[in-house]
Amino acid sequence: MTKSDIITVVANECKLSNAQAKEVVDVVFDAIKIELSKGGEVRIKDFGTFKTVTCKEKKARDLSRGTTIVIPEHKKVKFAPSINFKVE
Repeated sequence: MTKSDIITVVANECKLSNAQAKEVVDVVFDAIKIELSKGGEVRIKDFGTFKTVTCKEKKARDLSRGTTIVIPEHKKVKFAPSINFKVE
């Protein structure tokens, strides 16, 4: 499912135009991104939790050159589904 598919579903379910649904979806996604960029977490009941985690600096191999490289410490987004989240 793509973002445009989500927009179509929102438009159909909420009886909105595609432009209005796109605005709603964009606002929701932006709110999630803003909260995560501040280091917070986003909990959606019966769906799951998005949160940022810090990955430690680590060494890895560059297989094309045969050298060791250092991957710096960075943050990434982690999703943990709710216990009520079921795929049927």
